[in-house]
Order: sequence, then structure tokens, then C-alpha cells
Amino acid sequence: MKRHRRKPELERYIDEMRTKQENTVWPNYIANTQGVNEFFLKGSANPTPVQRIGAWLFGLTFILGGFGLMFIAVHRQGSQWPGWVVAVGLWALGGWTCYNGSRKRKIAAHTKSG
Repeated sequence: MKRHRRKPELERYIDEMRTKQENTVWPNYIANTQGVNEFFLKGSANPTPVQRIGAWLFGLTFILGGFGLMFIAVHRQGSQWPGWVVAVGLWALGGWTCYNGSRKRKIAAHTKSG
């Protein structure tokens, strides 16, 4: 009778880590990030509380980054308008992300014409 050899503990651990990390390298991670990017940019029909909190935290990070750039632009000598432009862009992106995290998107019903 032939006995099946069990994998040593280290080999099983290495295989498990490789499996877990497959979605973090190119091109596999694109499939994982597509849903997150779509949620931040378009919103969700019914976001969960965790998604709402995540969107708010992500949006507030952009808004605070905009305030940081505004602070640097105000206290910097010379031309200040590029800092203001980037700060306004970060505020807009942060506001849009917070807005998408707090609203429920309406899904249009498809109707037959004719």
C-alpha cells in the first residue's frame, strides 16, 4: 500500500502565500480594482455602511490634501496659482467621492421602444 506524502508545513505556507498574492501583481489586480474605482467615480445603487465609511474617509483624505497644498501655496514665495489649481482639483475629487459614498444611485429601467 502506497502512502500519500503530506506536504511539509513550510511548502503549504509558501503555496498559500502565493495564492493570496496572485491578485496583487499585473494584470490580475486590475480585475480587483475595477469595482472600487467604479464605486468611487459612479457611486453604488445600494452602498453598504462599510462602503460609505470608506468613501468618506477616502474623500476626506483628498480634501485634507487640498487644504495642505493650499497652506503651502499661501506660505510660499513666488507663483502660487499652480498650488491653488491642484488644491481645487483635490477638493473637487474629494467632494465627488464623498457624494458618491453617501447617495444611492438610481438605476434606469430599460424600456422597450416601439
